[in-house]
Amino acid sequence: MTDRLGRLVDLGVVRVAPYQEPGDRARNEYRLTHKGVDLLPVMVSLMSWGDRHLQGDGDDAASGGGPVTLHDRTTGEPVRLELRTPSGHIVAPHEMEPRARP
Repeated sequence: MTDRLGRLVDLGVVRVAPYQEPGDRARNEYRLTHKGVDLLPVMVSLMSWGDRHLQGDGDDAASGGGPVTLHDRTTGEPVRLELRTPSGHIVAPHEMEPRARP
């Protein structure tokens, strides 16, 4: 785990930030950099995929048994990823098509 975190630091995905709880020894936490924030949808997607296909029965994400879930700090609602157009239309995988850039 230490080697993996070190690699993410070397790549500029996370940065080390020391912290200390009152009465405890100093520790490091790993915070996302701008590069890491751009990678966050990929990480959340992989987490959801693993919860569904490696921890659960594969029928729905709620059946998964991953170690953590993600929630909105304000509302407490679970966070999920969606594919959307700029106008807000939710796009299903079968509704997408690849196009060459002009």
